[in-house]
Amino acid sequence: VRGLLRCRYTEEAWEVLEDELSLPLEGWVDFSSVSKHDMGDASTKSTNEEDLLHEENTRRQLEVRDRLIHRARSIASIASRHFYEDEPGAGMNAMKKLNEMGKIVNEAGLTSEEIGMPWERIVKGAAMCESKRRSGKWEDEN
Repeated sequence: VRGLLRCRYTEEAWEVLEDELSLPLEGWVDFSSVSKHDMGDASTKSTNEEDLLHEENTRRQLEVRDRLIHRARSIASIASRHFYEDEPGAGMNAMKKLNEMGKIVNEAGLTSEEIGMPWERIVKGAAMCESKRRSGKWEDEN
C-alpha cells in the first residue's frame, strides 16, 4: 500500500487495502470463546472435536489480529500521505476508516504497542495542513 502511495496510485492503494486487508465478517472469529476442553471436559470424542474447534478459532484469531495490525498501519500511511500532500479531506476520510476499526481492535485485545501507530507523523501532517489552511492557502474542506 505504501509503495502505491509513493507512486501516487491512491485509488489502487485503497483497492488493495479493501481486497487484501479487509475487516473480518461479523461472527467469523470469536475473541471471547473458551473451549470446553479448557474447562476440563472429560469426553474423549468431544475433547478431540473441541480441540479442533479451539485450534481453528485460535488460527482465525491470529490471522485477524495480524490483518488488523497491517490494515491500521496502511490506513495510517494513507492518512499521513494525504496530510503531507495538502489533501486534508482525504486524510480525514482515512482517519474515519481508522475509527471504524476501533470496536474490533478492542475485541481482538490489541494494544497500541502491538499496532504501532505513527500518531506523531499523522498529527504533524494534519497540523501542517491546518497551518496552511489558516494562512489562507485554501478554503475549508469538508
